[in-house]
Amino acid sequence: MRTGLVKSLALAVLICAVAEVAAFSVLVGYDVAQGQSLRQAFRGRLAMHPLAPKTVIPLGYFDPIVGYHAQARAKLGNLQFNEHGFIANGPDGASPEGYPDKPAGVFRIILLGSSTLAGNALRSDASQTIAAHLERLLNANAAEGRKYQVLNFGASGGYSFSELRLFFSQVIHLKPDAVISLDGWSDAVEGAFAAERSGLEHGLINWTQPGYQQFDYFRGLSAQQSRNPPIFTYIFMLLDQTGFFGHAQPPTRPRQYADVPWYGVSADLIKQHGGLQFVLPRNIEAMAAYCKETGIYFIGYLQPYAAYLRAHNEEEQSALADFHAALVQAGDRYWEPQSYRNRIAPYYASYRTAYSNLSQKYRGTPNVRFVDITDLFSAVPERIYLDISHYNERGNAIIAQRFARDLRTLTGDSARSEAVSAPLEQTR
Repeated sequence: MRTGLVKSLALAVLICAVAEVAAFSVLVGYDVAQGQSLRQAFRGRLAMHPLAPKTVIPLGYFDPIVGYHAQARAKLGNLQFNEHGFIANGPDGASPEGYPDKPAGVFRIILLGSSTLAGNALRSDASQTIAAHLERLLNANAAEGRKYQVLNFGASGGYSFSELRLFFSQVIHLKPDAVISLDGWSDAVEGAFAAERSGLEHGLINWTQPGYQQFDYFRGLSAQQSRNPPIFTYIFMLLDQTGFFGHAQPPTRPRQYADVPWYGVSADLIKQHGGLQFVLPRNIEAMAAYCKETGIYFIGYLQPYAAYLRAHNEEEQSALADFHAALVQAGDRYWEPQSYRNRIAPYYASYRTAYSNLSQKYRGTPNVRFVDITDLFSAVPERIYLDISHYNERGNAIIAQRFARDLRTLTGDSARSEAVSAPLEQTR
């Protein structure tokens, strides 16, 4: 009798194992059908298992102005934040001398952007961020008596509206001579996946995850998300992907959001514009308009991102597959590579048109520029991307070279612009 029980248990285990392998095979086959290589699909699905090792980029702490921000002297990833809560340009995390005052002879540049600009994903230290590269480039060719100071105000989870709030609440009080923004990807993700990320029928304009989380906290609400179990992982994923579980939101949550006036207005505006593509250029232009009137130099860049205008080498492809897999494993299926690319690309097409239009609009303004650098890495053969949006040290150096060249040109120092642009031209 005991032997029969053991055989029955063994048979049950075998059936479950076969079913799990079959479900895994179906999911891999689906990914291949969506355009991935067999190797990418296999590695990606393995990485979705909850027991697989994950790369985590910490966001920091909640901040009512910018969404997420680091505490003073915190360390996120490999980067040290200084006592004022931003990433300084060296491994010691020391704040600029005299900050927040601006010493005589200092040309202060403030960089705005998300974790891509901040450099949180770097495997090295803060000496390899875009800000650090830019500061070294500019000071290596500085006129006598001039010192450039570059402040890295990039923030994890940042997007155009968090930058807009940061700009008017803090940046303008720091007497910047120039402001540079690097945007596009975060806004595109929020726009393309607003409904999935908010758990509602549609998102709210200029809300992002910290905003929904804060609202839900004070209203006692929560959005449901699927999480892959450690047992029968791929059977669960297959059922989840086919819509078996439904993931209906608690009925009180949509009603609570329906009582927010901006929720209804957002629906009307989204319908009117055919999506949320209009939000980014309007937010960035608001900063540019202020700079135009006050004489602050402003350059707004549309940033490159992985899987757009670039053929990835094998190392990059492997890293992207692993990162997508980790995001999907966290419970959000919209990160599946093909679906993600199909929905992000139209936003970027719209942004490119918008930046071109803004460039024409401000062509006669001596201190404002809008620049599309989405193709900046198109001819660079070596690895640039650490994941789907973050650049490595080489990528940061190339972007800093472009910033330095354009800033020199904008401020009228064309000779030095040619000097700092030469290495960049060789990579394109």
